[in-house]
Amino acid sequence: MLERHQQPLLSMGVLLLVINLGLRPLAEFLPEMLYYVLKSVFLALVFYLGFHRRLGLKLSFRPRTSFWEQLSVSWLLVVYLLFIVLPLLVIGLSHYPQAIWDALVSALVAGFLEEYICRGLFLQMAFQAGNRSYRQVMWAVFLSSLFFGLAHLSNSLIQPMSHTLFQVYYAFALGVYFCALVIRTGSLWWVIVPHFLMDFSVILAANGSKASGGPTLLGIMVWFLILLIGLYLLREKKLEALIKEFLS
Repeated sequence: MLERHQQPLLSMGVLLLVINLGLRPLAEFLPEMLYYVLKSVFLALVFYLGFHRRLGLKLSFRPRTSFWEQLSVSWLLVVYLLFIVLPLLVIGLSHYPQAIWDALVSALVAGFLEEYICRGLFLQMAFQAGNRSYRQVMWAVFLSSLFFGLAHLSNSLIQPMSHTLFQVYYAFALGVYFCALVIRTGSLWWVIVPHFLMDFSVILAANGSKASGGPTLLGIMVWFLILLIGLYLLREKKLEALIKEFLS
């Protein structure tokens, strides 16, 4: 039987999946970009009116720690942006300038909407629902990341299932890491901006394609390492000291 604080989180996650997967057949009748924008606007309205506004949730954008503390927590993200995202941006801008618009729209929607729901509303709703212990907060992190990963199942219509399952896996790992960044820094900007840059660079370098790459042993190991780093940032001793500050 579900505990009381788990029920609203599961409800929100299931709703995200139902809308995301349920609207996918519309892509057969609409241009891809138009479908993507309309679906995203609908999702934003549903979650804003149904959860954000109705429950009076307040999202955190102002960091609660010093800049150097934020950097010490986000060092892996900074390295990734410098050595992976930046080269991809150079490749994309030099070879596929015609794909800038599609990449920009897709990345803006993903960066803002996905973080708004999965790291913003999910975490704030979890705390408002009564999560006060390490176990309860980690349960919220797990559910947020799980539904973030499962929401990518709809991509199975545009790519092989093996690619989609790998995307679900690494989206889950990234979700845990991003939850850790939000909780440790206190700001959604530390995940919104990087998420936008990551998607923009990858889509642009792929000439506008949003299809994910296939699974590789190296990729599986790298994302597992990122998952472990996220869990380390959320280690019990550190997290318990942050819970009251995050809720204040």
